[in-house]
Amino acid sequence: MNWVIFAIIAYLFLAMQVGLRTLIALPESFGGMAPSLLLILGVYICLTARSHIALWAMLALGLTTDLITTLNPDSTIIGPAAIGYLLAGFTILQMRGLVFKESVFTLALLTFAAGVFACITITAFYKLRTIPWLAGDASDNWDTANQLYRYFMMVLYTTALAFPLGFILYKITPIFRFHEKKTY
Repeated sequence: MNWVIFAIIAYLFLAMQVGLRTLIALPESFGGMAPSLLLILGVYICLTARSHIALWAMLALGLTTDLITTLNPDSTIIGPAAIGYLLAGFTILQMRGLVFKESVFTLALLTFAAGVFACITITAFYKLRTIPWLAGDASDNWDTANQLYRYFMMVLYTTALAFPLGFILYKITPIFRFHEKKTY
């Protein structure tokens, strides 16, 4: 895989996710979450790239998600989304032999599965921070059920956006050069 192209595409998806957040976010009655475009890119990479490259890409996208997501405005916690995306990537790698990789429907279905795995992992790590005997500084308004609802609505919205973005990603697949041999 061409890492420079991956970085450029990831930056474009990051810019769309952050820049359009207020425009495309769900109403507060549906959780108020914006879709995760980086998750769609990560699922696409997991479906098309080699397994070790896909896991590194998911880790990088998870770290990026951690850096743009703030639970507490005073601090950013690095790790929950990175581990969640890594587990989601591993799940996709286990399932990709069972599905038709070049289908937009497969991308959307696996985006839903990966989103559920990632969101449960993220919520579990934030819930661990509320345990008093662990040195955590939990947010005052943290409610596990509310956060799971918000993340689930975000996953549904992300799955719906996986159809048009997946169509675009599959059209630009040749520029990634996923299975090109290195010659040194």
